Amino acid sequence: MRIASIWQMCDGSLELRPGLERSRDPDLVANVLAFLAGGGIVMRASGLREDRLDPGRPPRVPLGYRSDGQWVWPLELTYYLKEHGILPEGEFLDHMRARGFASPTPPADELAAAARLLRG
Repeated sequence: MRIASIWQMCDGSLELRPGLERSRDPDLVANVLAFLAGGGIVMRASGLREDRLDPGRPPRVPLGYRSDGQWVWPLELTYYLKEHGILPEGEFLDHMRARGFASPTPPADELAAAARLLRG
């Protein structure tokens, strides 16, 4: 299982990962959003985080993770795609495309494995 992320640590702070693209293609955005809304919830926290790209906004970035059994992705991917047009990393996009942008809900044991992966 792989973990998708749009952030990397650089000199003690989080920055956008290099190579991420912004999309203005409404069909691609809709397809990726549909995929990100699928899968199963691995973990979710109450509360919201501030927008790291626009910290002046009120906190509204969701906290938690979903999985389709092969990839685990943070809920914030949906937010940053909707609000800033930031697409997930290329390998994750390729995974989505190969599945016709459909993300199945994995069985409970795969969601548990994803939770263990996130906890290290």
